[in-house]
Amino acid sequence: MKNYSLLFIVFLFASAMLTGQTYQVQSAKSSMKVEGTSNVHDWNIVSNQVTGNIQVTKSGNTINALRGMTLTLPTESLKSNRSGMDRNTFRALKSDRAKTITYTVTSVQSLRSTGANTYAVRANGQLTAAGVTKDLPIDFTIQTSGNTLTVKGEKTINMKTWNIDPPTALMGSIRTGENVKIIFNGTFN
Repeated sequence: MKNYSLLFIVFLFASAMLTGQTYQVQSAKSSMKVEGTSNVHDWNIVSNQVTGNIQVTKSGNTINALRGMTLTLPTESLKSNRSGMDRNTFRALKSDRAKTITYTVTSVQSLRSTGANTYAVRANGQLTAAGVTKDLPIDFTIQTSGNTLTVKGEKTINMKTWNIDPPTALMGSIRTGENVKIIFNGTFN
C-alpha cells in the first residue's frame, strides 16, 4: 500500500509542475498584416483587432506541448488607410457574408527549442477566409517570458485557393497579384 501512496504523491507533484494553460490574445499588442503586390505598387492591410487564444503545457518558461491555437479577426478590421482599397478588399473577401477570418491549429507536427525560452513550431491548421475553409500548414515561433507568450509567423498563400478573386481597381487597370503574405505578431497573457 505504501508504494501506491508514494506513486500517487509523485503523480500529483508532476501534475503540478506540468500544467496546461490557456493564454488570451492581447489585441492592443497584436496584429495581422497582409502584404501583396499589384501592377502599380506593393500594398498592405493591417488588423489590430485579433482575438483568440493559445493552449500550452509548460513548466516555468519551458513549453512542453502546444495543445491548440485559434485566431480570429473581423474581416472589415483589415485597413489600408485608403478607403477605395479597403472597399475592394472587403468585396473580394465577401465581408457582407463572411464577417470573420479565422485560423485554427488542428495538430502540431513539431515543437522544438531554438534557444533561451524560444520555440519553433510546425503545425497544421485551417484558415477560413471569404467563407471558405482550407487546410494551411504553418511555421511560427513562440517566445516565453513569465506569464506572456509572443507568437510570430508568416505564410504566403494564393488567394484563389480560398475562392478570392484578387481585387482590381479603375475598371481593371490596377490588378493585384494572386499571392499574399500573411504576417502575425501576437502577444498572449
